[in-house]
Amino acid sequence: MCSKSELSDLERDSSDIISKFSNDIGKSRLSAPKFPLRNEPILKVKRYVHSFKVAKEISQYARPINSLLENWNYPTNSLNERLVNLHGAVLFSKIDLRQFFLQIPDEEGAELYQDDILLFSNCSDKNKHLPFVRKCLNALRSVRLKLNFQKSQFCLSKLDYLPFTISGSGRNPCESYVSTLKNFPIPGGV
Repeated sequence: MCSKSELSDLERDSSDIISKFSNDIGKSRLSAPKFPLRNEPILKVKRYVHSFKVAKEISQYARPINSLLENWNYPTNSLNERLVNLHGAVLFSKIDLRQFFLQIPDEEGAELYQDDILLFSNCSDKNKHLPFVRKCLNALRSVRLKLNFQKSQFCLSKLDYLPFTISGSGRNPCESYVSTLKNFPIPGGV
């Protein structure tokens, strides 16, 4: 649970957001929800890298808002279709972005999947691969996207990308995923 100071800061910030939200949608057919912050649970949820986020259940308030939203569909190729492009690649770099985003235009030699960018080259010469990596990093910097360098990898002949280990010889299931499944405890008392 949050401390009292965190809770009061959150309550103040939430009140500001709700009042701005009320002003924005007050002109539409929907009125802004009024909900007491103290009567609903606010949880401090641990994230995977020593950080926390505040979570609060507000789905009951989101349903009327969702009915006003317009759906925009941007279909992307499946992961398998994207990995077909890797045929013949021998050098790989993976860039992990800190903030999740859905889609940015990619160019030949780059595949994007959610917040991961995979760069690949058909040549094993790092001097030819690095300019492409620099070009990508500069493009990300120009739009102020932040990278997670701890999870990024550069100029490798083999790397783990999502559930696969990819290399010049193709893709195989990632060993960490396979070992997790192999070592999963057998349910007892069923």
